[in-house]
Amino acid sequence: MLLRQLETARRTGKPVAIHAREAHDEMYPLLETWSRSLGGALPGGRPLGVMHYFSADIDLARRYIDLGFIISIHTSVTHPKAAMLQRVAREAPLASLVIETDSPYGAPQRYRGKRNEPAFVVQAAETVAELRGLTIEAVAGATTENALRLLG
Repeated sequence: MLLRQLETARRTGKPVAIHAREAHDEMYPLLETWSRSLGGALPGGRPLGVMHYFSADIDLARRYIDLGFIISIHTSVTHPKAAMLQRVAREAPLASLVIETDSPYGAPQRYRGKRNEPAFVVQAAETVAELRGLTIEAVAGATTENALRLLG
């Protein structure tokens, strides 16, 4: 089914949203082959898609970015034990990041155990800004631009 969806995305020039939590060993080779068939980008040089609710390390994030994907930083980045995601947020190129909530799950630390909601992306953006030594306006502007580029 995934291969059919990737083919549809290729044929229509639309980006994909990939949720590969705990499935990167299986997912990466499929996406690598698909990326090569498209030259690493959609028409107009747009990203191939987004790695939704990304939950792997910086090395894998860089590999997906090299394939032509954007990495989604979710509100769990605010959790004290989210060191791996925080490293991705700090070290991945800002031009390759977007921010999301994955509502209704994964609420930020401040609301942990409660229902997540889209309004909480601001807390993820604040954390990314703090990790990178940037203003929240800079992070919000860059990640919004990245989302617009992704979606065309």
